[in-house]
Amino acid sequence: MRVTFVKRIHATKSFLKIFFLTFLTLKKNTMKSTFLFATIFLLNLNVIAQLNNWQAFTDSIPTLSSPRACDLNQDGIEDIIIGGGTDGVFSNNGIMAYNG
Repeated sequence: MRVTFVKRIHATKSFLKIFFLTFLTLKKNTMKSTFLFATIFLLNLNVIAQLNNWQAFTDSIPTLSSPRACDLNQDGIEDIIIGGGTDGVFSNNGIMAYNG
């Protein structure tokens, strides 16, 4: 099983903030302002492309649960927690936590 945890909310919020601030600063639809707007818009697409991905492999444990992030050991870095096992399949690993 591969677990992928993606943080998209922060990147999307910062992108939208820059997008709307740039749009509000443009006064008229001239060639120069249109070029400036398009350049800043295309440069900020890089913010969305660089998302944080995390993968882990756990052998022989079926799971259908969603991952959650929580700082279990109070080290300032969020740990990933998922439930192990499905209905009808016994698992010794009921809850799995990955150190972040």
